[in-house]
Amino acid sequence: VGNEIDRIREKNIKQESAKDHRYRTRNQQKLYDYFTLYGKSLTTRDVRDSQAQIVLPTASTPAIVNKENSVNKADDRAGSGTKKKQQHKVSSKKAPPTKAELIIEKNKQRILDKCINEETSKMNNVEARLNLIPVDNFLDAITVIDESLPEFDTSIKRLELFKKKLEFQRKYLRMLKRKSNLSIEEKSKLELLQIGFFATLCEVTNLEDIVDAFNENKKYMEELVDDLPLSAEKWYRFQLEKINSRLPRREQGARDERIPEFIPDPWQVQFLDAVDKQQSIIIVAPTASGKTYASYYAMGKVLKNKDDPNGICVYVAPTKALINQVAGTIHSKFGPVFGTYTRDYEMNLLQCRILVTIPECLEMLLVSPNYQSWCQRIRYCIFDEIHCMSADMGSDVWERAMLLLNCPMIGLSATVNNGEKLKNWIENVEKQRSTLFKTAKNRDVCYIVNLERIADLNKYLYSNRQLYPLHPIGLLNSKQLLSRGLPKDLSLSPCETLRLNEALQRHNVRSQEIPTLTEYFSPGWITERNMCNTYSRIVCNQFTDLIGNNQTTTIDSIATSLNPANSNEINYPELKPMASLIGDFVLTLREKSLLPCIVFTDSRSLCEELAESVAQ
Repeated sequence: VGNEIDRIREKNIKQESAKDHRYRTRNQQKLYDYFTLYGKSLTTRDVRDSQAQIVLPTASTPAIVNKENSVNKADDRAGSGTKKKQQHKVSSKKAPPTKAELIIEKNKQRILDKCINEETSKMNNVEARLNLIPVDNFLDAITVIDESLPEFDTSIKRLELFKKKLEFQRKYLRMLKRKSNLSIEEKSKLELLQIGFFATLCEVTNLEDIVDAFNENKKYMEELVDDLPLSAEKWYRFQLEKINSRLPRREQGARDERIPEFIPDPWQVQFLDAVDKQQSIIIVAPTASGKTYASYYAMGKVLKNKDDPNGICVYVAPTKALINQVAGTIHSKFGPVFGTYTRDYEMNLLQCRILVTIPECLEMLLVSPNYQSWCQRIRYCIFDEIHCMSADMGSDVWERAMLLLNCPMIGLSATVNNGEKLKNWIENVEKQRSTLFKTAKNRDVCYIVNLERIADLNKYLYSNRQLYPLHPIGLLNSKQLLSRGLPKDLSLSPCETLRLNEALQRHNVRSQEIPTLTEYFSPGWITERNMCNTYSRIVCNQFTDLIGNNQTTTIDSIATSLNPANSNEINYPELKPMASLIGDFVLTLREKSLLPCIVFTDSRSLCEELAESVAQ
């Protein structure tokens, strides 16, 4: 094993012994420039998936805004006579501010005034750029405002920008709706514009602190909803059907000083507490829910420990392909403190504080006599995609690596369905460790499960240059549902929930009374995603009752009504060469403004063939 590690390390030794020192330095500089740019592309707030972006009207403004929002809102409330009297009554009961409080308030106001003055100059630049854009080019004007918004912190100027954006979106919406025949690309632009218009309206409503949003925003709502006269039921239906996965989410919990970048969810707070207690942790949560991001807290904890300046955190990725991505993110967050180690390449193995590797290479280090002193410095080991330990090939190396370690472990997965058994196994491992190393207490194992999806998996069937939405229940039949039931991790998007509810109503299924959208979501103006998830569970429970009562005919009828594959327009699978089909598919995605995309295939040769076909 030692010879195997040295063989990989020889590559770096030969480079370090090169005669031209400047050439070696340039190579190192290029390497870190690559990780800097790559890491920045993975972590900056400007790089967002426009198709999956989630609007947060209740908590989308920076911290500075929140501080001075209370001042602005108090001034706004003081505008009306009645509220001014009420405010005066309340203030009369308060004790006069102390001298220290007055000084603090003056300093806050001075900082705010300075910030507003700076942003006034920026606003003039934005207006100058907007004046250069042709009057009917609304899309470019909206893009300019979107690019400028991150530069503004005060709610006064942000509100001014959002109002300008809302007006441009309104004009663009009218222009598209006036056209009698829209192309596929224009229809896609209209759908995205409706989502953007709704998001901007939410921001303006939030910043202006509008109380009666239904009446205040009625003229804008009527332009969004085609089905007039407008009612609360139609408005809620529009949000579930058209806004769908981009429905606003109210941030749960409170800010935590341990991760000031965002407000953690309750399960993330549980994870932070477990890391602070040096526990082993298993996290089962859907993709894009923040598992990997939370694990960076464990890395930072190791790096910031002044009592142990030589401690190491190991991040185990399942494949070599993920190593560069993780290394780039680590470089962006913590700087050049990482090393990478695979069978093909090794960098900074002995000098790094965070090692990114694969299970096979970690096992080689753990059993090598020459690296035992290095292994004793490992303080945390993070296993990403821990479900790979159940694979048909190569799963044993995961178990051996876990058994050889003597430190807390973090296992991350989105697809483990027997997490309790995995927890029991790791608890047994910790018990054996305690016996072997004669520690006073077994290390605790924290098992965290979060089934709520942040990014919905909207499913489609591609046929004849069209995308047909697939409902999860429409893909099943009564035999499958009666034998297995609905999957525990089944999550319906708002639109899928609406379609299932309508199918239940058409078949007169009333085992439980499902409230109307108005009854459930009122008096709120916005259909918050958290409430929609609860509503989705109510609808799914009624369908579950059908399964429990063995109503096979009704189940099959509902599943068939949700399945678009019965349409005569669908020709699947298409009898075309794959190279031709992929080109048509990418063009369809471009027309619908759904690029960029990632295409997965099990064959490397087919992947190269498809890439060449798309390039041509």
